[in-house]
Amino acid sequence: MPGVRPQPGEVESLLQAHGLSYRVMKNGQELGFPCPNGCDDDRRPSEEYHCNINSETGLMHCFKCDFKGNFYQFRKRVLG
Repeated sequence: MPGVRPQPGEVESLLQAHGLSYRVMKNGQELGFPCPNGCDDDRRPSEEYHCNINSETGLMHCFKCDFKGNFYQFRKRVLG
């Protein structure tokens, strides 16, 4: 449902369910994780966190593939 904030823990659960490692950024709300769109290559190892998603607002941006959107758009993209 676009425009609605994710439930507490929902972002983390989705990342874990799809095998995406993540780290909590300094502010505690942003989560960093590798690009789920398969655009990582050997020169840029998967331990680099190109994507950020705010676990409270659900806003997301990938600095590698330039995907921007909200949690529900991201979930649709990950789930296919």
